[in-house]
Amino acid sequence: MQKNNQTTALILVHHGGKLTPEVINGYTSLKISVVNHFARQNLFQIYDAFLNKRYINNSEELITLDLESLLERLFQLGMQQVFIQPSLLVPGQQYQKLIELVTVWQDKFTDIRVGNALLSDLISCQKLAGMMNNYFGKYPEVENILVAHGGVNHGNRWLEVFSFELKRLNSCFHLVELSRDEFANLESFSEHLQLKINQLTTNFPIKIISFMLILGHHFYNDIVSSCQKIQVNTAIEIFPQSLSELEFIHQFVIDKICQLLSAKNSLNLLTQSKRSFRVSIGVNRNSSFGNF
Repeated sequence: MQKNNQTTALILVHHGGKLTPEVINGYTSLKISVVNHFARQNLFQIYDAFLNKRYINNSEELITLDLESLLERLFQLGMQQVFIQPSLLVPGQQYQKLIELVTVWQDKFTDIRVGNALLSDLISCQKLAGMMNNYFGKYPEVENILVAHGGVNHGNRWLEVFSFELKRLNSCFHLVELSRDEFANLESFSEHLQLKINQLTTNFPIKIISFMLILGHHFYNDIVSSCQKIQVNTAIEIFPQSLSELEFIHQFVIDKICQLLSAKNSLNLLTQSKRSFRVSIGVNRNSSFGNF
């Protein structure tokens, strides 16, 4: 297929929720970096979309930026090739929802593909662990506690692999999850966080880092409020930025997009061709896109 920015689209797909200034800033920052990286090549149109309907703060005014609405719009515009890169950290329930949604649209486009979640193999876990250590591990006498969403699904395995690789690089990193079965008897996440802090063997200052792409309601309702309740014998600081505002995360996402476009590595891609009329999980090695 010819490279044509009028018939080819790249969609950055994000989690659902409510649109707040912090959420908008995080996703906007990420999209600007992606647009700037691919601007000279002029290969495709770049869009943002969300897996769920988006709302402005607490109002009921619907923002029609959900993925299904965008795919309908692209179909009407005559787009033929659609690349979808999720900004999801792990291939959990939201990733499966994405695959199911795209499958419904598979016969509307000549080629439609979904890239991997950010942490979906050992190499990506090791790479992001190294980046996190380079950025946050510059000060050795600080205990860095990363707070992830967590949950019980297949994607959680990659959180565990990432945590292991990060701790292997630097023992002052600790991962704690908002949802975890073994802490089901605790009344709140603040107790969960308190337990993790009590397990620390040093009296180093503590930095709480949200290991989520945006500073959404989990950041304010769970992380910030919990830090106000816990008891510590040392200084505690909450890192004020989301992952999506950090340049090394931007590069990490761009690398994932480049893998999706070139499809030369072993990616978990949803590919569809009208020539075969079927969905396959695998690699399309005949991509019209070259090296990035």
